[in-house]
Amino acid sequence: FLWSRNPVYFEKARFTQYKDLTAARRGATLLAERKNSFAICSLENSKLIGMVELYERGASPSLLNTCEVGFLLDEKYWHQGLMKE
Repeated sequence: FLWSRNPVYFEKARFTQYKDLTAARRGATLLAERKNSFAICSLENSKLIGMVELYERGASPSLLNTCEVGFLLDEKYWHQGLMKE
């Protein structure tokens, strides 16, 4: 819910902007149920700090069988080399 309230996540990753906590919970459940959607957790304390997802593109014949990686990392963890890790 906090990520959806911060416009930087919408601007950078098109993260859905939820209006309330109930909608955010539904959205989190849908994300967790996706086949190739994963949480990024801190090694120090297992806290959720982001997410990464593999999207099937397939919108046209030239894109069939291709994928794209999408990710969101909590702004507090930017510029620490974590996505390389």
